[in-house]
Formats: sequence, C-alpha cells, structure tokens
Amino acid sequence: MTKKPTSKKDKFPQTKELVRIALNDGMTQAAIATMCRTQQSQVSKWKSGERLAARGQVTELLKRYGDKFRRVPFKLYQTRGNSSASEQLVRVEGKLILREKFRATCGLAGRNRDGCTALRISVHHQKDEFFVVVVENTCAPFPGPGLRHQVPTITDRHASWFLCGTLAAAIKECNIGELLNWMYSLGRSKSVDDFPGLFELPFLVTESLLNHGFKLKGIVEFKVPE
Repeated sequence: MTKKPTSKKDKFPQTKELVRIALNDGMTQAAIATMCRTQQSQVSKWKSGERLAARGQVTELLKRYGDKFRRVPFKLYQTRGNSSASEQLVRVEGKLILREKFRATCGLAGRNRDGCTALRISVHHQKDEFFVVVVENTCAPFPGPGLRHQVPTITDRHASWFLCGTLAAAIKECNIGELLNWMYSLGRSKSVDDFPGLFELPFLVTESLLNHGFKLKGIVEFKVPE
C-alpha cells in the first residue's frame, strides 16, 4: 500500500520558530531528531526554514515548549518616579507593529521646553482591529563626539524612556478608526512645534497597517496585472 503524502494542511507552519526555541533551551539537533523520530539532516532543514515538519512529528516538542511558543509578545514600559510616587512598570501585550522616534529640535542641545530630546510612539496590535498606543519621551542626548563613553545616548538600548504623564495620557486602547484619527490629530497638533517629525506620523501608521495586512479605505492602488 502506497503511503499517502503529507498535505500542506498537515504541515506545522511555525516549525522554524519551534526548533529555535528548543535549540535555545539547550537541545541539540540530534536530540530534537530523536524526539521527533526523524533524521538530524531533516532537523537542520527545519532550522533553516527550508522544510516544514508534519504536525505529528513535532507533537512532543510542542508538549515541552508549547507554553513558550504560544506566549503572547509584550513590551515593558515605565513611569518616571518623583518625590510623591515611585516609578511604575507597565506590561503591554500585543505584536509591536510600529515604533518610531521623533527628535526635538527646539531649545538648547535639541531639547524642548520640558527638557526632552525625543518622543517615541509605539503601536501594539492585540487582536482583530484593536490596538494599544504608547507615548514615551527621553532626555537622553543624541550621539556626538563629545558624548562618547560618557552617558547613554538615544541610540543605546539602555537609554531611559518614560511614559508621558499619567497612564491614561500615555497609553490609549483603540480600534483601527480611533487609531488613525488620533495619529492624525497628534500629527497636526502643536506638539509638531517641538517634534517636527510627528507631521509624518499619520503616513507612518497607515503604511504600517497596510504592511500588516489591514484593509484601509481611501487608498489609491496600482496593482500588478494578473
């Protein structure tokens, strides 16, 4: 009797990610091959993304690493502490579809009247057409010859970013229509005086949504002929 070939529907689409998690946990390709009852050469192809495993092959891997594999992506944010309140950490779940920095150009050394050097806008997609927008600022300077090896600059991962104002002001939950309206309002607000790049925020958000597969009205399209 001829063995029925595995259909595409029986393939596990996240094979590469699952193998990466197992390897990062200390498993070898040989150990993964033994667990999945296959050859090490096949695991090598899974690791590179050249081949997909059948769902039945990775059952045991999913039992061991399913919790890590299904973990919801998130980013951690912080409020700025002061004499009356300590800093607070805030965990926002959802895939990050946009994160842009907007440089301040007002005042001494590129700082605005509040002493900030840049604003950062992050957009998380949580599910369907629901999003969370996070607004932060920093006082870290931009890189320059005189700052080398002295203080963290805005391009350093360990530069300090803080939520702007209260949680209600800095973090907004919205649907796709509210997201676009708020981004347009922010990009045409007086904040542009301090952060001129904000003027392009509506365009950047629209482009990000389109790149992530969302259908938007009012877009003129020139499609490739079939």
